[in-house]
Amino acid sequence: MLVAVRKLNHRNITLDPVTHDRVAVLLKTGEYRYLTWCGFLDRTDIPASAKPAKLLISRIGMIDGIRSRWQDVPEGRHIEGVRVANKVWAVVDRWPRIV
Repeated sequence: MLVAVRKLNHRNITLDPVTHDRVAVLLKTGEYRYLTWCGFLDRTDIPASAKPAKLLISRIGMIDGIRSRWQDVPEGRHIEGVRVANKVWAVVDRWPRIV
């Protein structure tokens, strides 16, 4: 199962689409806006109305059973995502892409 984590001050917050957590999205102006996190979306399932988005996520993890694998997102980099209205998804093609 893929998991995304964002930072709030020094805390790591695991994003959960069920509780409608919010994640920062980079705007063209260079500012961030918080939109509703909806989870991960396979590249082949992207709706035609979706717009590209850069998501401010600090870590991506794969958790299966007792093992877990984490990848930190470097400072100043983002996770590739898509936005539809006020909802965002991270795009996955086996693993989310850092942009």
